[in-house]
Order: sequence, then structure tokens, then C-alpha cells
Amino acid sequence: CSACKFRFPNGKSDLIIGDAWGVRNFAPEMFDNRGTSVVFINTEKGKKFLEQTNLIARKVNFPDAIMSNPAFIVPLSADIRRKNFFTHITQIADKFAVMQRYAYQDDSAIRKQISEQNHRALMRSYQEIVKHIRNQFEQNILVMVTPRDNRKLKNLGNYFERNFPDSNIYILLPANNEKFICIENFSSMNFATNTDANDLMNLLKRLRIEKVFVEQPILSALPNIVELIKISGLPVQTFNADTK
Repeated sequence: CSACKFRFPNGKSDLIIGDAWGVRNFAPEMFDNRGTSVVFINTEKGKKFLEQTNLIARKVNFPDAIMSNPAFIVPLSADIRRKNFFTHITQIADKFAVMQRYAYQDDSAIRKQISEQNHRALMRSYQEIVKHIRNQFEQNILVMVTPRDNRKLKNLGNYFERNFPDSNIYILLPANNEKFICIENFSSMNFATNTDANDLMNLLKRLRIEKVFVEQPILSALPNIVELIKISGLPVQTFNADTK
């Protein structure tokens, strides 16, 4: 995993298959204590092949699978003792003694250091992937909604994805502490913004928002912000999530 030539985006295969590490966190119903695999689809050919199988499968968010399987997009840092271990296992006749020597070391500090290095590398690579994906969309849409449970929020995101297939969908909803949470639908990456008008307008500019949808009825926290968006020249359209 520290020198994989097949990780995204270098891998040219139709499918990439691996262990679904962390499946209990992002798809608990798929965990059966016997082993679950994760499949990344790289091409339309791979997708069609997978659809023809009789596998028990479910679609999960790309970020969830990536955070548990970072080697798919980034080379992982190898244990700093790896080179010494293979040198000793080659040179010393008593192989069992060598294995015992390394197996019983207190390596908690080393593991923590490697884990932190891998996480930083993962986030750097993931941000580059997100940036690349964003550039594929023709327009960026902001959807301002009332708070709702995760299932309804996902359904709402899916609705806008279906109706605006060439758009990147951002969902903005009120949170605690006088802030809004902005969810980027395709990547599930959340970030908070204050209700301050300047902060919000800077966010819209940074995300290059071209169109805004506002759920009816408008929350008490939103009217002034909606008016500000209209004044800025962005087209604003209202909708009712229950009757769409």
C-alpha cells in the first residue's frame, strides 16, 4: 500500500476491489462478521458488469468508503521498522526470535505517528480529488432548506441531482450557535458558516454559486439573507419539499 501503482486516479481497471474496512460505520447492515468487500467503479463497463452479478450489494457514499480505505487514493506511510525487520529476518537464523522481538515492542507511539501522517496525506489527496470533480460540473446550485433528518436530507439532495445532473449541489441549513451548515452533496463534506451577511456572500462567491433554491415556508432566519442574495443578482427560486 505504500507504493501501489493502481490507486485512483492512476488505476486503469474497470473495477477495484478491496476489504471494506470500517463497514460497520458507514453500512452496518452489510457487516456479518464474515467479511465484506468494497468495490470502486472506474468505468461504465465495470458498472454494467457489476449490475449483472447476483451479489448482495448497496451503494455507499464515496467519502465514507475512502476514509476507511485511504490506500485507494494515497500511498500509505510504511512502519518505520519495516526495513529493519526484513533485514533481521533475512540475516538471523532464529526467525521466531526476530518475530517475537518486533511483536512485543510497545509501538503505540509509532502507530499514532503513522496514523496521523496517513490522515494528513489522505485529506490532501481527497481535497485535490474534490477540486477535480467540482470542475466537471457546468453550474453550482445552492439549496436553502429547513432542518430535517439525514434520510430526508439525502432524498432532497438526490432530487436536485436528478433534475440538475450537470450541477454541483450545495445544501445550506441552519445549525446551532447562529451558524449554517453547508453540505456539498457529491462529497458529503460539511462546513459551517456564520449568519453574518459578508461571510455568507463570501461563501457564495467562493463556491461560484449561480442559482439559489429556497424552501417554502422561509425560516425566520432566512428572509434577510434571501433578499441579500436577490440584491446580489443571483436568481432565487422557491420550492416546497413536500410537494415537489
